[in-house]
Amino acid sequence: MIDKKSLFSQTLENLRSRHAALLKAAGDARATATDGENKSEGKYDTRGLEASYLAAGQADQALELGASISALESLKLVDFAPGDPIDLGALVAVKSAGFTDHYFIVPAGGGLEIEDVTTLTPGTPLGKLLQGKTVGDTFHVRPGAPEAVITTIV
Repeated sequence: MIDKKSLFSQTLENLRSRHAALLKAAGDARATATDGENKSEGKYDTRGLEASYLAAGQADQALELGASISALESLKLVDFAPGDPIDLGALVAVKSAGFTDHYFIVPAGGGLEIEDVTTLTPGTPLGKLLQGKTVGDTFHVRPGAPEAVITTIV
C-alpha cells in the first residue's frame, strides 16, 4: 500500500529541490548578464542580452514554482471514506485494460512520478475527468479508449 503522507512529503521535497535549482540558475544567469566580460563588442554581440532574458525566464519559473510549493503546503491531507468523491489530496487507483495506475490529486506540481504514482492537478484533462468520481465509477480517457474504473480512493 502506498503511504500518502510519504508521497506528499516526497512531492513537496521534489518541488523545493527544483525551486532551489531554478533560483541558483537564475542567479548564475543574472551574474553572467551583468559580468563586464559580456559587455557587447558590437551590434551583433548579444551575449549579455541573451543571459538577461534567460535570467528573467528562470526567475519567472522560480516564482511559479514557489506559488506551487505554497499551494501544496496549504493542502490538508484527509482520509477519504468509502463513497467519498475524488477531491484534492486523494490518492486514486484507476484500472484500465488490465493495468492499474495511481494518481495523487494535488493543487499544483502535477506531472511528477513518485513511487509509481503520478501527481495530477484538477485542471488537467484527466484531473477534470476524475473530479467528483467515486469508487466504481467508469469513464473513457478518450473516445475509443478502453473503459477505466476507479478502484480505490484513499
